[in-house]
Formats: sequence, C-alpha cells, structure tokens
Amino acid sequence: MFHIVDDDSTLGEILAELISVFGYDVTLFSCPVEYLNLIKSPEYVSPIAIISDVKMPKMSGYDFMHQVKQINPQQKFVMITGTPEMEHTHKQMACMYLCKPFAPAALKTMVDVLMRCQHRCCLQDDEHIDDRAKFHINCWACPHGYNK
Repeated sequence: MFHIVDDDSTLGEILAELISVFGYDVTLFSCPVEYLNLIKSPEYVSPIAIISDVKMPKMSGYDFMHQVKQINPQQKFVMITGTPEMEHTHKQMACMYLCKPFAPAALKTMVDVLMRCQHRCCLQDDEHIDDRAKFHINCWACPHGYNK
C-alpha cells in the first residue's frame, strides 16, 4: 500500500490512479495535518512509502516527513516538487525524489523500486531511478540500509 499526501487534488488523484493501475493499493490524503492525526491512531497501518508534495499550506512536505519519521524512523518517502533547488534541513531524509512534470513511467519505476526495497532487494548507488541529481543529492538512501 502507498499513501499520497498532496494538497493538489488533481495531481493526487492522478498519482493515486496511476499507482492503482500499476497494481498497488493507494490512499490519498489532502493535508499533512490530517495524516499526522491518523498516524497516531490505532487503525493506522504503515504504507510501503508515503509520496508527498513539498509545497503545501499549513506544513511543508519536508516538515511533514520529519514529523512522521519522529514517529516511524523507517518510513520511506518520495518527495515531489516543481522546485528541486529549494533547500531544507530535512531534504536528505527522503528515499526518492520526483520532479514535476514527470512521466508515468518514472513513477512506475519508483514504485517498483520501493517494492523491491520492501523485499530487501535494493538498487546500488550507481543506479539512477529518480531525480535526486536535480535535488543535489548524490546517493540512493534506503532507510533500511539494504543498499549497503
């Protein structure tokens, strides 16, 4: 299962539909505050990854990721933004990055890689599957250390 957190309902619905077409369950959230309330509830089930927009009202995607990782440090994140040059202290915490606009094939590759990571079969540092170079991040960062 994948969770999407994006205040842009159109983009969120497109992401959800694509991931569903790829054969995976997906839940869409329109607000990081809403998600943080859910994560503290007993009904919460941790997803394979959270795909989050960076620029959202109320809370940035980076601050949202930081708060989730304080509760669940192993949670994987994919950050999506149209402004990869934006700096933030928590930027290095994400596993993957996707720069808008993106092709559905790029999203499919990322979802497949996250599934492989889930099964302890990660990529090597030299395999480029995301837009991390645009974010000035030079290596794959599986939170579980499976790529070491």
